Amino acid sequence: MCIILCLPAGAALEISVPSTHKTTVGSPALIPCNYTVQKPPVNPKLFTAFWYLEGKQILSYDDDVRTTDPRYSLDIEKALNGRVDLSISNIALSDAGFYACSVLYSRVRKTKDITVYVTAPPQVTITRKTVVLNEESVLRCSITGFYPVDIGIKWFRGREMLRDVTEDKPRRNSDGSYSVDSTATITPTEEDREQNFSCRVQHESLKKPLQEDFQLLYRVYRDENVMPDYQSLPIAGVIGIIIAAVGILVIILAVALYWNKLASFQRPASAGRSTLSGVPGLSVGTAGEQIMPLMQNLASAATSTSQVIPPREVPVKFTISQSNAVMCFMRLLKFYPADIKIIWTNEDKLIPSTKKLIQTDGEQTFDATSKCTVPWKYFISGVRVTWEHQSLSSPQHRDFRLE
Repeated sequence: MCIILCLPAGAALEISVPSTHKTTVGSPALIPCNYTVQKPPVNPKLFTAFWYLEGKQILSYDDDVRTTDPRYSLDIEKALNGRVDLSISNIALSDAGFYACSVLYSRVRKTKDITVYVTAPPQVTITRKTVVLNEESVLRCSITGFYPVDIGIKWFRGREMLRDVTEDKPRRNSDGSYSVDSTATITPTEEDREQNFSCRVQHESLKKPLQEDFQLLYRVYRDENVMPDYQSLPIAGVIGIIIAAVGILVIILAVALYWNKLASFQRPASAGRSTLSGVPGLSVGTAGEQIMPLMQNLASAATSTSQVIPPREVPVKFTISQSNAVMCFMRLLKFYPADIKIIWTNEDKLIPSTKKLIQTDGEQTFDATSKCTVPWKYFISGVRVTWEHQSLSSPQHRDFRLE
């Protein structure tokens, strides 16, 4: 009784917070904390508020707000009227943890704990939808940037759920989120040309499942150097292939005669290399450094949305910076369609990178560049660049490490 009688009038204090609070990456978060005193209004001279994260003070209010991070803030007007909510702008996965709200009024102090959970919603991308008619083909769906790790992935043909499905082990990204790839194996038929396929993802961060719909992209060849099984093609398709082959043969013969006619008027410039005079920029070498513009135009004219063209790799370039880091630069050339995935990893962990897509002038193909900056030490265990495209039967990669 003596303690109560010695307290200033109105000093009795109660504080309340929810036991947990959930928020999403990138959004502003308001972590609630309410308090009451026995006899309001609150005397500002006797009032102080604190917030803690994992036992360390991150904010205090005593006539002024002081924080350890500019993203933290407190509404002073509300703080003197029963609410000391902690505001965090642009919340990140690293903001998750055990928080404590503490209020000191006169000589009475009350503290309550609250656990903050941060989720990150997934992004869904179809990275492989190219198939061969009546042959076993693999579809691939990439799910990136989600947290926590538990995720559900389902594949559908229309409303029918596909059963021959696999899921890779989730990869941890540098920001703490996860990425995973899922594949579905099908044997596409003619009826599937107009069918919608879907990759559907269920995650704690989503109010409803996230679904990416697409249609199959058919190619004639099983592989770049393997001819198709003509028995599996319609008669019209076989006739079309024969006509196209004859047309290409005629063009090749015409170009060869044109070259021979030009070459008959000049002498070889050097062994293993000749220059066709009178035609600017026509330099033809045994290594095939340059391609005749006429042939480039023919290749461009042959490109259509029904084809897939694999990317051509250019050797990776490295530039050493003054901060014990290496800038890595990669180029992939003349591919179609535009969708391509390029990632850099170190020990299966994603390295932040940028990607730029460029449409080739006068053509329907695309080029892509990718850049990243890597600490020297990463090259001890190895750095890998991986690229995926619909034209490739499996992801391609290159590894780099210090020997």
